[in-house]
Amino acid sequence: MKLLRITAGGLPLFKEKLDIGFYAQQRVAEEHKKFLYSLFSNIYLNPANGFIGINASGKTSVLKVILLVLDLMNNEPINHIEASDILGDTKEAVLNTYFYSESDKEICRLETVITSKKSVMGKTSYSIVAESPWTKKVDEISTRKEMLEFDGKSR
Repeated sequence: MKLLRITAGGLPLFKEKLDIGFYAQQRVAEEHKKFLYSLFSNIYLNPANGFIGINASGKTSVLKVILLVLDLMNNEPINHIEASDILGDTKEAVLNTYFYSESDKEICRLETVITSKKSVMGKTSYSIVAESPWTKKVDEISTRKEMLEFDGKSR
């Protein structure tokens, strides 16, 4: 599995929807291809991403979202994930994880809807209330833009 993109909405620490891409979104010059990981056709992954900004600009929060998604993809229980504190007291957080399945030669999207609930003791617990998967075969993709576009029906 190769992570392509994460979008997250409904997170209390982010005013807008968070969108993190891990693939080269523009055409890659021939001399730069040796520095990237080739997925298929003309789609390349960046082997490293950097997050820069002034103090308190959200770098650690972005990394926590990435850790949360990776732990969810590794089937960790949501209330045991250390990075789940990034969810705060969210009413409804929606995480979309886009990844490439090498074994099936598919682009996949997993939408996860998470809610929070405060206990009488003041502890916050989280629940995954819905998950919807989508898949698309690589040979159905003709442009980089349509790679991450899925129809309304999940599979």
